[in-house]
Amino acid sequence: MYDIICVGDTTYDIFIKPHEAEILRSTKSVSLRVPFEKLLCFAYGDKIEVENVAFSLGGTACNVAAGVTNLGLNAGLMSFCGADDMGEKIKSLLKQKNISLVNFITDKKIHSTYSFIIRYKKDRTILVYRDEFNYAKLKIKNIKNTHWLYLSSLGKGYEKEAVKLISEKNIKLVLNPGKMQLKAKKKEFMLLLKLAEIVFLNKEEAELLIGSRFPLQIKEIYYKLSSLGIKNCIITDGANGAYARLDKEIIHEQAIKADPVETTGAGDAFSSGFLATYIKENDIKKALRWGVINGGKCTEHIGAQNGLLDKEQIKKYT
Repeated sequence: MYDIICVGDTTYDIFIKPHEAEILRSTKSVSLRVPFEKLLCFAYGDKIEVENVAFSLGGTACNVAAGVTNLGLNAGLMSFCGADDMGEKIKSLLKQKNISLVNFITDKKIHSTYSFIIRYKKDRTILVYRDEFNYAKLKIKNIKNTHWLYLSSLGKGYEKEAVKLISEKNIKLVLNPGKMQLKAKKKEFMLLLKLAEIVFLNKEEAELLIGSRFPLQIKEIYYKLSSLGIKNCIITDGANGAYARLDKEIIHEQAIKADPVETTGAGDAFSSGFLATYIKENDIKKALRWGVINGGKCTEHIGAQNGLLDKEQIKKYT
């Protein structure tokens, strides 16, 4: 019996650090961008030297499965890759990480998912290649042997099966949706939000879900989220820490001091730290603390999984 099964993409992440780049502010004359947004710029048509290259497993579901496994949960992963060289690398790394595979599909009709992650200063810009995969092939409706189910950002073909599974079986749902789902707000997805025991969103995603056109205060966000019927929405806000609602009170956990190298996977590390505590102890305050510790320390390493902590390491920071 699994404590939790994580469902979603597994990626092969390639990290590159360019020798030189420039951060500029966009203007109204730059199409398809938010005015005054920061832009990472290179000389057009030039050859850019790279200082450093690193490789890592990635993908939200895979990262969370690795994170909660490190923290003592019995976790399984349902995911996929293509029948290509990148897929073979992904499967080899999964084996090295001892991540338990519940249903891992090698699909001959697609290419594997991978990312080029450009590290510049203490942040990153991600270029993602994602082929069209039929998520119905994962057969979520057949899941039986778990207490919890974690659904990350998924493409089409899973919502109805997930609603049926959670409605009919004694399985608790954790939902970490993507921007595509938050924008579309389809009927089945909105029902999943109500069925979920835990919903993870960052502040920008929460604002997108409630349809805000400008930044809001956390209290305003939770007020508007309450009308959607979400039980427990956990909101992360980068260096500002994380928030939850407990007995009508909004509680806050400050981010820990860290020396970040890059931020890939920090949200997933937060989720795994939170879940490892909440699933075992049902303590939201302690879960928030474990989440921000795991998320903060993750940023001190290259890759989404290289900085994940175990129980004894987290306890040093509590």
